[in-house]
Amino acid sequence: MMMFGLVFVFCCTSFAVADQTEPKCYSRFDYDEKMLMKLLKIEDQIQKFGEIISEMKSAHEAESLERMRLFNTELEALKVVTAEAAKKQKDVNAEIRQAIDIVDDKFNGSLQKQHVVVMKVMELLNDFKSFQGVAVAFTVTKPASTSQTDVLTFANVVMNEGNSFDIATGEFKCPVSGLYYFTLHIVKKRSASIDTAGCYILMNGSSIMRAYIDPQDGASGADVGSYGVSNSAYFRLAVNDSVTLGGCSEAGSMESWSSFSGYLAQRDL
Repeated sequence: MMMFGLVFVFCCTSFAVADQTEPKCYSRFDYDEKMLMKLLKIEDQIQKFGEIISEMKSAHEAESLERMRLFNTELEALKVVTAEAAKKQKDVNAEIRQAIDIVDDKFNGSLQKQHVVVMKVMELLNDFKSFQGVAVAFTVTKPASTSQTDVLTFANVVMNEGNSFDIATGEFKCPVSGLYYFTLHIVKKRSASIDTAGCYILMNGSSIMRAYIDPQDGASGADVGSYGVSNSAYFRLAVNDSVTLGGCSEAGSMESWSSFSGYLAQRDL
């Protein structure tokens, strides 16, 4: 009771100084009633603040789950490509074995027929070797800076199969002509001073597509709701074609788990 009395006196003194327009108390009961109303209002504001924090936490957890889903989707796509390559290798091995069997069966036949079969075997072997040597895929994260050529670079390399992505310049240089798949995922930092985040995917310096986000601002100026955006596309590339990210917002406007990925989906024969 003594502690409550001290708090009561302190609150009464604080509110009297803070608000000179506060109506006078005509009785002890009148004063207690008004102080109770003020305490209830403060408690209501604290409760609302707690609800806002819970909503921000839920939004962050949802974004983390979505990011993991996108990563798993890209990983599954890469697994499909790898499985197709293994199947192609198995089929080529079967054709080579069949061709060798034909050579054995026809060994006593005409030299001309044997020559045709040998040439077929050599052709299959060359196709197999060239196909087996093709593996192009990369994933980079943690936007670092915009280079002198206005190209966004990244500080972390998750994968760079074939070494076709230059981490210093942020440029992917096509080593093998074919059909490529690229995906860009941007996560904008939650900040009242950072309003938007975005970037273009460029092929040989020309913008092809864009990923951009401008979340709705709350009363405090901070973003409300989801703050991640993704975009992806297939590109038909020739040898030495270039793919970069340009026209981007500052690297400091993006979270470190923003990423850029690409891989060879189908090689031109």
